[in-house]
Amino acid sequence: MSFLPSLGRRAGAHGAWLVPLLLASASPSACGSDGNGAFDAKGGEREDTRDEDTRDEDTRDEPAPDGDATPGGGRNPGPQRDAGTTTRRDAGATLPGLPTRDAGAAKPDPSEGDEAPPPASKGKSCLQGTSNDYKQNGPYQVRQKDVTIEGLGAYTIFFPANMDAECGHPFVAWGNGTGVAGSAIYAHWQRHAASWGIVVIASHSASAAAGRILEGALDYLLKENENAGSDFAGKLSDRAGVAGHSQGGIAATAAARHPNVKAEVCVQGGGFPPPNVAFMCQTGTGDFLRGMCTSAFNSAKGPSFLADLQGADHISTPTLLGAVTPQGAEFVRTYTAWFRCHLGEDANACKLFTGETPAVCGQGGATYVSCKSKNNP
Repeated sequence: MSFLPSLGRRAGAHGAWLVPLLLASASPSACGSDGNGAFDAKGGEREDTRDEDTRDEDTRDEPAPDGDATPGGGRNPGPQRDAGTTTRRDAGATLPGLPTRDAGAAKPDPSEGDEAPPPASKGKSCLQGTSNDYKQNGPYQVRQKDVTIEGLGAYTIFFPANMDAECGHPFVAWGNGTGVAGSAIYAHWQRHAASWGIVVIASHSASAAAGRILEGALDYLLKENENAGSDFAGKLSDRAGVAGHSQGGIAATAAARHPNVKAEVCVQGGGFPPPNVAFMCQTGTGDFLRGMCTSAFNSAKGPSFLADLQGADHISTPTLLGAVTPQGAEFVRTYTAWFRCHLGEDANACKLFTGETPAVCGQGGATYVSCKSKNNP
């Protein structure tokens, strides 16, 4: 993949502190709520210690390397939004400045909702570019900036530098695995998605817990979409996604009940996906939560996909150290393609996941132990 050379340089610069810390985390207890085996990824990024409620100081341009994407021709008009009808939460239950759900909300009942939702509409996407595999970076240059959301903590937002004024960009909230602080360890996931037009707000929290951190992040971007002084004013669609690794993946499934969420990518986590959300679970033969991921896929009633890879483990494959491996690269490209399909309504991306033997399973360098698709017509 075209983002790998830069990641190789990052791994070389930081490998000395990554390796022993990752090894210290390589046990099932590392996914527990006690934070044992924690490691801090802040060494990979510049840290800002100022106390403002919202920080916007670390805005950087990062060009996307040339790939196989080609800008789309005439674009369809973006989603038409009426500020008065934007889907919002009841402002009665609030964190300071943001509506949110009760962090103690009950887990979803797997028996709720027996009907699968209608498939995503597969019309021509108004986002730039298209691909047959999404291995290469997309047509958008990528920027990132750090923000702090009051009551929830620090986040990094990865977004296209040249956001389309006539096309609402979908957005995704990301949760880290237990003990992983900051955004550097999973940054290659977010940069790749942003190069394909998807805005990602990634929590710095090492304990994503019940999904409140992800729901609050989605509400923050919905609010920014209506803020005339924001980078995102009028540039976001109302179609959101959630994703995360390990504990962050479990939190993503909990946060998938947010009214704007249409799709989820659960990386080596689990839970009971809502029936109206397109659900992907990624796992592998070295993942000690493999059974949980498979069970989540089996319980899903909407469009669903299971990516079970030979040799993919729980600690290194999804992180910066796994970015240069076939399994790590496969996770990132299918993550991006899934959101392009179900949030960006990209017909080419949707084709990768259809049929008894989905095309996506034979494209990458990784070997699938199980490649299952259901309700993806």
